[in-house]
Amino acid sequence: KMPSAQTVVSKPEKSVVQDISEPCKTVLAIIEKKVRNLEKRKEKLDGYKKLLASGESLNDDQKKAVACYPDVISSLNLAHEFSKQFSTLLVDFEKQEKKRKKREAIEKSQQAAGKIREVLIAQDVLDNMSLEVRQDFLEGKNGACKLTEEQLKHLDDFFPLINPREEVGEKDFQDIELVKFKTRG
Repeated sequence: KMPSAQTVVSKPEKSVVQDISEPCKTVLAIIEKKVRNLEKRKEKLDGYKKLLASGESLNDDQKKAVACYPDVISSLNLAHEFSKQFSTLLVDFEKQEKKRKKREAIEKSQQAAGKIREVLIAQDVLDNMSLEVRQDFLEGKNGACKLTEEQLKHLDDFFPLINPREEVGEKDFQDIELVKFKTRG
């Protein structure tokens, strides 16, 4: 097959959160490793400086290393600063992510409550469907919209589906599918 004719199955996208969080943690780990290495180098250079202060002689490589002491200190300070900033960013990001997840959970809960509210309203309406009210719907009187006998039959079929019973069996699921089919068509 030609490449353009093949179906491309896309991988599920990672969440943006995971895309941001993991690289930040990786950068932070790299910086912390750099800090440890610079601290070891500083300790080594401190040892050379003590040897030099006590009057011992150093070889050329050790003298060059001691000459770079200010550079090591400034690099160490910079790495510490980056580490603090990335740590702060990561903590702030994780707090925001936690708030976002909490907000999503609240929204999901509110949506579920809204669905339950709709079912309760439908139950109340159908519970109050007396013969007099049915007649008002058939004739379109007293503020009721006009419904056909078939539409009222659909409501009658729907009533047992939204009112709780002891057991729910296979027949009930078939009834639900039948009502779904009738309301679509």
